Amino acid sequence: MACAVFGCKYQKGQTVSLHILPTDPKLRSKWVQFLGNDPAKLPPKTLVCSRHFPESCYKNFTMNKMGFARKLILKAKAVPSIYNGDTARFKHQNHDTLQ
Repeated sequence: MACAVFGCKYQKGQTVSLHILPTDPKLRSKWVQFLGNDPAKLPPKTLVCSRHFPESCYKNFTMNKMGFARKLILKAKAVPSIYNGDTARFKHQNHDTLQ
């Protein structure tokens, strides 16, 4: 299993949560827009790791960090918004090229 965000360095065994794309069409569309992929080419169980969500997107972030919750739980309307490392560089270069 891998994070679908281009350039994400997540590797199996790291301490991150993996979140499957939502089924709600409007919310799913926002996630796909963040990924920058053709929706038709995404696998059925596309995953995004917790590194791409701010703390405010989680119902139980503090409880998880304190060791009282094993898994992070996303809020119903959470949308990934954080690009990391190479991902941010790629998105920035792509944006500059398109202008």
